Amino acid sequence: MVTAQPVADIYWDDADRADTVINFGVTLQGFPTFRTFTVHNKGTRELTVPTQLDPFFSIVNVPGVPAEDPRKEEYAPVDRFPFTVPAGETRSFQITFRAIANNPQYPPDIINEALLNLRIVETENQQGPFLAKRFRLLALKTTRILASNRPFLAFDSVYVSPRPLPPVEQYRLSNVIDNPVRISAQRIRMITPVLTGSPEFGVQPYPDFDFPGHNNVDWDISYTPLDRGRDSGVFTVVYRPDPTSDVDSVVGSMSGVGVEQKIRIVSAQGLPTPVQIRNDTIDFGNVPADGSGVEAIIVVTNDGNLNISVDGEEKRGATVRDTAAFKVTRKLADEGPLFRTNAVDTIRIRFVPTDAGTHRMKYVVMTDLLRRSIRGVPDGAQDIVINCTGFGQRPQLQPSPSEIDFGTVVLLQSCTSTSERALTIINVGNADLRVDSLRVEPATEDVQIDRSSFVIPPGGRETVHLTYSATALGKPRTGSLTFVSNALTGQVRIPFTVDVVRPDTIAVAMSGVVRSKPGTAILVPVSVDADRIALASRANLRITYDPTLLRYNGRVTTSTATDGAQFINEGEDPRGSLLLDIRGNGNFTSKNTFIILRFDTFLGASAATEIAMRDATVTFGNDGCPSVLDVRATSGRYEIDSVCGLEFKTLGSGAALFTMGAFPNPAREETTVTLMVRDTHTIAMRLVDAYGRVVRTFADRVFNEGTHVIGCDLRGLSAGAYIIEADNGRLVAVTPVMVTQ
Repeated sequence: MVTAQPVADIYWDDADRADTVINFGVTLQGFPTFRTFTVHNKGTRELTVPTQLDPFFSIVNVPGVPAEDPRKEEYAPVDRFPFTVPAGETRSFQITFRAIANNPQYPPDIINEALLNLRIVETENQQGPFLAKRFRLLALKTTRILASNRPFLAFDSVYVSPRPLPPVEQYRLSNVIDNPVRISAQRIRMITPVLTGSPEFGVQPYPDFDFPGHNNVDWDISYTPLDRGRDSGVFTVVYRPDPTSDVDSVVGSMSGVGVEQKIRIVSAQGLPTPVQIRNDTIDFGNVPADGSGVEAIIVVTNDGNLNISVDGEEKRGATVRDTAAFKVTRKLADEGPLFRTNAVDTIRIRFVPTDAGTHRMKYVVMTDLLRRSIRGVPDGAQDIVINCTGFGQRPQLQPSPSEIDFGTVVLLQSCTSTSERALTIINVGNADLRVDSLRVEPATEDVQIDRSSFVIPPGGRETVHLTYSATALGKPRTGSLTFVSNALTGQVRIPFTVDVVRPDTIAVAMSGVVRSKPGTAILVPVSVDADRIALASRANLRITYDPTLLRYNGRVTTSTATDGAQFINEGEDPRGSLLLDIRGNGNFTSKNTFIILRFDTFLGASAATEIAMRDATVTFGNDGCPSVLDVRATSGRYEIDSVCGLEFKTLGSGAALFTMGAFPNPAREETTVTLMVRDTHTIAMRLVDAYGRVVRTFADRVFNEGTHVIGCDLRGLSAGAYIIEADNGRLVAVTPVMVTQ
């Protein structure tokens, strides 16, 4: 019959059944100590240790002690064998440490260690499967009153300046007599020199106290190596065996080794330009971001006292941009993963920035440090880091505008019509921007550039002036300005367009008839052909009128063809003769309203005046020709609306019969007219454009005395100046309104 291995627990400490180290403690020679072992039979068959002989029961010396050494004989079973345990029950047996006295074969004050081997089998099948268990036995017999069965504390390898806390070992003393013992001093003394700071071994002593009889006291000994290498020290406890005796002492020893994993940069050579070493950082300095790069040949040595086993190597940076700028061309582990102490190796790193600014990268060598039996390793010490920094120098060209539109240029026989534009080049990089050439493609003499090579410092700008001269008719022409610069890996092209056309005629008209009371301000729109005004970039207008009735008081250009233009000359000279010299920002905007003139009105020498423009006094040109369009000019007229009780009664006597105003003004889709009527009247309200044409009728009905609000729909109208008229058949009130897009 085949049976399975016996099922049982064998232990000496019920709280920790897995503990196989049995400490018999400290005892005076001649005073044995005992430990009890328990066997719990968890099976259904009776178990036994049938004999006190090997292989079922044996006590042998530990490895390193000769087998014939008698120290093992100080351990012996108390109970007789065979030892049996019925199914499902628990039985115990004892082992004693005999603490043999006055026998040179068993000297005192030496820790006695041995191994207990047990083999449990089924009582009815002693040659069958078995359960084996081994225990390590530990005891100290002494001739002293205080003693420790752990007199030597070995910390082994501890990292320099351990984190988060230094390792601690427990030093235990036992009082082997019944009486208390007075402890009078506790101190640590270093055997190895203390080079810096506090001693590497530390203890928190107790205040002087009475050590209870047959009891234990533990001291926590810490080890904080401050440098690499072996450290040793002793811990002394001074005591008085009884109040009348001399003092005695017990001494424990400590040892440990401070270890550190460290790579030191010995040198770094930069090719083709030097690099600098700053502590653990390689500074590549300023490097052009043109793909050429700088390589650092970094010589390192293992400056610690641990062989370094490399698990891997990687680049780390705050951004992909940073890591991409550095290329590791030779790694530390290229010759193998083991880097021994005092060995020397070479790492090669290239800094090849592709954009401007500072780049930072950490070259990280990952090691097996955390897997070693080293205590107090700080977080991150397993990674060896070489920091790299460099500054990418790169000019950056930013043209404004990004496209050039010369507009429409009129081809003339009498002169060469031109269009001028300015191109601003800004260096938004961090190095000098060198423009080596600036040329027109395809090549043409129609476009002239005032400069083609220059240098712009970081943050600076240069302006290039371009002139297009019309020499032939044709379809809209396109081309580009091509830059060759150190800021570019290739070339950059700024496209341009221009349209050359034949000369044409443009109609220019003042607003029809404008009426107002003296002392008020009026707005007088000047209308043009929207398509044709875009052919010109300069204008010169001479307008005349009766200076006793009108005085020029500025202009409105918002949403007109002259929006954004410069007024080179503007004013009356002499009075009654207005001169306007206007230069557009490029060609004039395609709008039907060229400009709106503002006049102050006065009670003058007559009731009306012509606001005169003549073909010969109005010119539209460009940078090359003062006149590129034939002009057909139409004058306007101003009339006094009504003057109460005075000589000019063209509008009837008495107070005004009705007045009005519009809001908002300017307006886009709708404006509201407020009409104030003195008596009941039939009134037609109309919207008139700058040519005097009625484009909308808002009302034509009877209005009673009082205030009336009329909504005026402006949707679908072209942007420009208009007049709202209120006409009762005998008198007309007007108010100007601007329509915007």
